[in-house]
Amino acid sequence: MANDATETAWRLHGLLIDWIAKADGKAGQALLVQSAVLGALGIFGSPTATRSGPSSILVPVGAALLVTAAACSALAIAPILRSKKAARTGDEIAYFGHLRSRTREQLERDLLESDLLPMLSGQLIVLSDIAWSKFRWVRRSLLLGIAGAVVLVAAAVVG
Repeated sequence: MANDATETAWRLHGLLIDWIAKADGKAGQALLVQSAVLGALGIFGSPTATRSGPSSILVPVGAALLVTAAACSALAIAPILRSKKAARTGDEIAYFGHLRSRTREQLERDLLESDLLPMLSGQLIVLSDIAWSKFRWVRRSLLLGIAGAVVLVAAAVVG
């Protein structure tokens, strides 16, 4: 029974790693588009250039929204590492920060003698929190990027 639970935990671990990679991919794509729009904005006219009418307000606002969106994308992509202290004192072996402090003999002993289910259960909670955080940053990035694009289109339309 415990073996089945450990196998299930490893499958969930793999799913969470996949979801985290998907969040990173989405954030990377968003950052690419947001950076391209900001670059084009810089090439075709500075957001702080002298403008008149509504576009004098809309362009800087749109640019600011896109910069904030890009920052959210970067925060989603940024690796989330635990402190060195946690990595050196932890008993988890599903996290590379803990594995790097093990000797081959220690790891072999842990794999042969330890009940991995408690460690995996804790790791699943940590990975779920990481995935949740990344997807929230991606969501913020997309919403701000869309808002920035809408504002820039409005600026182009009015003038």
